[in-house]
Parts: sequence; structure tokens; C-alpha cells
Amino acid sequence: MVARDAISAPRPLYCGLLRLFGSWLGRIGQDLAVLRVAFLRGVNVGRVRVPMADLRDLFAELGFAGSRTVLNTGNVLFESGASESELAGLLEPALSERFAYAARVFVLDHDAVRSAAEACPFDESPEHHRYAVLCADERVARDLAGVPVELGPDEDRALGGRIVYWRVPRGQTLDSPFGKVLAGREFSPATTNRNLKTLIRIADHSTS
Repeated sequence: MVARDAISAPRPLYCGLLRLFGSWLGRIGQDLAVLRVAFLRGVNVGRVRVPMADLRDLFAELGFAGSRTVLNTGNVLFESGASESELAGLLEPALSERFAYAARVFVLDHDAVRSAAEACPFDESPEHHRYAVLCADERVARDLAGVPVELGPDEDRALGGRIVYWRVPRGQTLDSPFGKVLAGREFSPATTNRNLKTLIRIADHSTS
């Protein structure tokens, strides 16, 4: 069972410390910095609005100079030598405080994103959407891929590390039983979903 932890906006003093820590974290390991991608969950859908310009400004304040966003769905490319867990631990409270919502962030190496885009087992089809469901960790991905749910005749899913690939006929994303599993309490806090075209577009980008 995936735990759903409430995220509250940090106090002003804590926010100041976060920025100091972020500035330090953004500058350490300059020679070892690698290109990362931060995937924000659930932004610019429903009531959560995060302008991409403001999002880039926040990353800059946290010490990640030269960050850039891809599309309007909360995808940020930036460089850092810190670990993925350290980065998520910094970004989530900072985003929660700045944009007043319970932020959830999934950080992957850019190379891993490129590999994930290339590894999709489903061929492109004009009749289907292909999605990559990014999971908090491989255990969540295994649990999601193994959920006993009836898929439609032209629907399929496949496990790939921290990602569950999902092919669904166009127009059935929200009505699909698997789509309802993704939106449910167990998996919603621990996953974020991207169209494979978005993943490919991110894979083709760099900070240069």
C-alpha cells in the first residue's frame, strides 16, 4: 500500500533555510553535475496553476542556474551533482511554499528519461495514446503493473523499472479502469503521468 503523506507549506524561517540549502546544493559538485529532469505532479490541471516563468525563477533562486521548462506540464531540466532524493527533498517544500499546493516531484537523470522514451514497448498508433507513468520507486511501479484490473481489448501496460507504460485507445483515458486506478488514493500520490510524446520531447532537450 502506498502511503499518502500530507505536505504542508513550510514556515518563513524554514523557507529561508531551504533557499540557502538549495543555493548550496545547486552549486556543489559542479564538475560532477549531471542533467536532471524534475517532473511535477498535477500542475496546470484542475486548480493547481504554476506559471512556467515563475517555476524557472524558483529553480534559479534555489541555485540551479540555466534551468529550462518543457511544455506547460511541469517538466524542468536542470543540472546538479546532488542525489535524486536530495533534490526531491529540496524541491517539494519549496514548490509547496511558493505555489500554495501539496507538491510532489519526481527527479530522473536526463539519460534515464531518454532511455525510458526509447524503451516503450508499444508502437505508435493514430488510434492510441501511449503514456509513461513515472513512479516514486520500483516497488510502486511493480505494484501498479500488477494491479488486477480488466483492460480493454486494445489496451495494454508494461513494466520498465520505475515506469509503467500504458497504451489506451484515444478518448478512453479517463474512463479506463486502469486510468481510474491511477487517479485513486493508493497510486495518485506516488505517480505522475506523461504522454510518451512529452517524454520524447524532453529527451531531445538539453540546458544548452
